[in-house]
Amino acid sequence: MQLLPNSEPLVQLAASVTLIAIAVTGVLILFLLLLRAQRAIEQARHRCFMARWQPLLHAAISGAEPDYPPVAKDERERLLWLWNELQEMLRGAATGALARAGQRLRLDRFAVGLLKSRQVSRRLLGIVTLGNLADPRHWDLLMPLADDPHSPVSLAAAQALVRIDAARAVPELMPRFAARADWPVSRVHAMLERADPFAVTAAVDAALVDASDAAANRLIEFSGSGDSVALQHAMVNRLRRGRTPGLLANVLRHMQHPDHLELVRESCAHPVWFVRVQAANALSRMAREEDVDRLIALLGDAEWWVRYRAAEALLKLKFQQREALDRRLETAGGGAEMRAMLAKVAAKAVA
Repeated sequence: MQLLPNSEPLVQLAASVTLIAIAVTGVLILFLLLLRAQRAIEQARHRCFMARWQPLLHAAISGAEPDYPPVAKDERERLLWLWNELQEMLRGAATGALARAGQRLRLDRFAVGLLKSRQVSRRLLGIVTLGNLADPRHWDLLMPLADDPHSPVSLAAAQALVRIDAARAVPELMPRFAARADWPVSRVHAMLERADPFAVTAAVDAALVDASDAAANRLIEFSGSGDSVALQHAMVNRLRRGRTPGLLANVLRHMQHPDHLELVRESCAHPVWFVRVQAANALSRMAREEDVDRLIALLGDAEWWVRYRAAEALLKLKFQQREALDRRLETAGGGAEMRAMLAKVAAKAVA
C-alpha cells in the first residue's frame, strides 16, 4: 500500500529547495569573504596613507616645510579628514602652522569642490575645511550657506565664518543667531567665545532693537558672552515694544543695575507667577531697605516657588539681620507658613 501517493514530485520539490538553500548559503559566504577582503584592502590602504601623510603633517606643525607628494584623487577626502582632525586637536601657533600647510597643499580646491555635493557629510567636510584654513577669500562662498535650511550645514558655515574673521562675522551673524531656533544656544556660545566681548555686546545691542520676542529671548541668552551689565539698558528698552511674561522674566533674570530697580519692584505684583519668581531673585541682588516689605509680601504668595525665592532673597540681604527680620515679619502679621518657609530655606543654607 502506498502511504504517500504521487510522492515523486514532493521529493523533487524538497531536493530543489535544498539546492536553492545551499546556493544561497554559498552566495552569502562568498559575499562575506568579499567584504572581509575589501575591508582588509581598505585597512592596508589607510595604513599606507597614514604612514605617508601623518609624518609630513606633524613636521609641518613643528615648523618645517616638507616636500609634499601629489595628492591622489582617491585620497583627497581622506587627507581632508586627517588634516581637520589634527586642526581640531591643536591650539595656538600650531593651528596657524597647520593652516599654512593646508594652503600649500591647496586643500581649499578639494574643499570647494565638496560644497556642491549631494551628500551632507561631504558638504560639511568642505565647510569645516574652509573654516579651518581661515582664508577670507572663501567668505562669499560660506555666507550663503549660513542661511541653508539644513541645520548642520548652516551651523557649520556660521562656525567657519567665525573662525575666518570673528570681528566681521559676529555682527553679520547675530540676527541669524537670534532667529535660528534650531541652532543650539551652547554651540552659539562656543562661537561667541572666539570673538571680542565688546563686539558681541555691540552686536546683541543692535539686534535687540527689532528682534521678535523669541529672538530677543535668545539674544538675552547670548549676553553672557559680552558685557551683560552694559546690555541691561538694551534689554529694558526692548520691553517697551512688547512685554510678554516670558521675555519679562528673562530680562529680570539678568537685572542687577540699580537704574532698573523700579521695573523689578513693579514685577513683584505681576499676575504670572514665574515673573514674580524672577522679581524676587532680582531683589536678592538689588534690594534696598524699603524693599523688605515687598519680599515679605512675596513670602505669603500663593505660589510655592515665589515664597521660596522670596525667603532666599530675604536671607541674602546683608543689611537685614535675622533677628530683626523675624520681628519685622511678626509685625507684618506673617503667618506660620511664612515663618516655616523662612526657617526651611535658612536650614538648607546652613546644611
